[in-house]
Amino acid sequence: MSVKISSDGIDKIKSELVQRDLKRIKQSEQEPANIASDDKVELSSKALDLKELQNKAMSTPEVRTGKVDQIKLQVDNGTYKISPGAIAQRLIDETMEV
Repeated sequence: MSVKISSDGIDKIKSELVQRDLKRIKQSEQEPANIASDDKVELSSKALDLKELQNKAMSTPEVRTGKVDQIKLQVDNGTYKISPGAIAQRLIDETMEV
């Protein structure tokens, strides 16, 4: 005993499978998402602090033009004083922080 399946039969099966899959997709698109109305996201205090710092950093200008202008004026007038000891101490302090 042999069973013959013609190409028409295979095409019909493929078509039915495609139609079934399309129907499932449409049903899943129409179903509401399984999200409860009381779901929420809470950020930790550290995350909120980081966000605040990021906002401050983004709003702070890269160049402090007031400070630059003040130093330029002092250099032009010959009144700008360099303190090697203070510079050295600051370098040491910054190195110790790392």
